[in-house]
Amino acid sequence: MFPSFGLVLNAILFVAGVWWCKEVLGRWRDDVEELREVEEMPRKAVIVIIWLLTIVIAVYVLNFGYHLAASIVTGVRDLMT
Repeated sequence: MFPSFGLVLNAILFVAGVWWCKEVLGRWRDDVEELREVEEMPRKAVIVIIWLLTIVIAVYVLNFGYHLAASIVTGVRDLMT
């Protein structure tokens, strides 16, 4: 079985999503502090939009990771029976 273009694209998006979530989650304290202190609405809106986008990306990453792990477990189980 050879990887298809869609599978390679999903893998690239998975790695990019993990990297994005790592970067954004690493600065959550700074973002919360900035939301409390900054009075500029456009800046607050950008922070909220980035966090909403991060939630969507995290759901994709978790879904892809779950299906990847499930297919690996199924493959190993099929090999053992």
